[in-house]
Amino acid sequence: MTENPAPKPVEQTVVEQQTVQEIADPISPATPTTVVSKTTSVTAPDKGLNIVAVLGFILAVIALFFYNIYAIPGIVAVILSSLGLSQINHDGSAGRGFATWGILLGLFAIVWVVLQYLGVVPAEGMLFDFLRNSFGFTR
Repeated sequence: MTENPAPKPVEQTVVEQQTVQEIADPISPATPTTVVSKTTSVTAPDKGLNIVAVLGFILAVIALFFYNIYAIPGIVAVILSSLGLSQINHDGSAGRGFATWGILLGLFAIVWVVLQYLGVVPAEGMLFDFLRNSFGFTR
């Protein structure tokens, strides 16, 4: 069994700011009191959006609304979105929502194809045809 490598440390930018204020002392107005406060802010660099997660999401949407070649686009969407989610968990980049929705919509597309195969839903198309026939949607 292989060990997972430790995640890379996040490069951080530390900014320290010192503020000095002189406050008048009400007891002896001739000598003001000096107050020093330090503020430290730590920021991590922007990792950008995970492209694999976005591609998985786009493929999942395509698998839902267009004719499906069996369940292949849904399966590929789930695989890409899972890879993207794994990368996001490892390096902290953005795109967790795209990856999650790509997995969910890809699974829904796969379930839809299985329901078509079993004859539960009409097999002449995908979700768009079902919506058109059931609710009168047009292209």
